[in-house]
Amino acid sequence: VCLAVVAFLGGRPDGRSRATTEPLVRNPGCRAVSCEGRSPVAMGCGGAGMITTLATHTASGGRRLELRHARLCHTVWVRTTGLLPGDRVELSLPTGHTQQVTAEGGRDAGQYLATPMAAGDSGAGARICLEVPGSRPECFTG
Repeated sequence: VCLAVVAFLGGRPDGRSRATTEPLVRNPGCRAVSCEGRSPVAMGCGGAGMITTLATHTASGGRRLELRHARLCHTVWVRTTGLLPGDRVELSLPTGHTQQVTAEGGRDAGQYLATPMAAGDSGAGARICLEVPGSRPECFTG
């Protein structure tokens, strides 16, 4: 007499393994005011699936400015692309919080750059200004 025992350990009866999907654990290094002036990437606030782009503006020379919000961190910031050395972007909120980033040297040209974060739960009333050396500032609302 032959006895066969089949065990399914984490599999399905058809022999394929069962895929498990676990939610991503998000543990940012700061929240709200404690994020003020800090990097969204370094503090874990700018990860995929954590941010919402509230507004996108294309400025002179194709420079792109995106107002971003991280709900979990209660912050906003501006992510930029296409800046040239010496270009400066400033984010001002109605609360008086202001953050800025300046493209430095060739290493920043064409790269994503971000202003430090400002505490805020929305981009309402935000003002984003691009200052290009030798030109008048270009400003956008939210």
